[in-house]
Amino acid sequence: MQKTLKRPHGRGKDKLKVNEPIATTAPRKETGHTPPKPIYALAAYTVEKRGKKWHVIKTAEHSAGKNTWRGPYATLNQATTAIARLLELEVSERHKRRCEWYGVAD
Repeated sequence: MQKTLKRPHGRGKDKLKVNEPIATTAPRKETGHTPPKPIYALAAYTVEKRGKKWHVIKTAEHSAGKNTWRGPYATLNQATTAIARLLELEVSERHKRRCEWYGVAD
């Protein structure tokens, strides 16, 4: 007889089977119509010059008092290129999740 576990916090009446893989992605959304356009609002960044070097941080993290500065970068061009790389990563991860959610290939 296979052992079963109750879902945490009493959510749902379904039971999990031991050694059953847990889904790591959201279930596919069945809406019956085309998904909305992929439009993404991106994070804002703060740039600071310290001496002759540049440092960058997400504006939200800076406002929250976190000390997660990136850098130093020798030039402003290098600092803004680092921001561009971070924004590209954010868009690609969010777009991948969107495609998985709506079950579309892009």
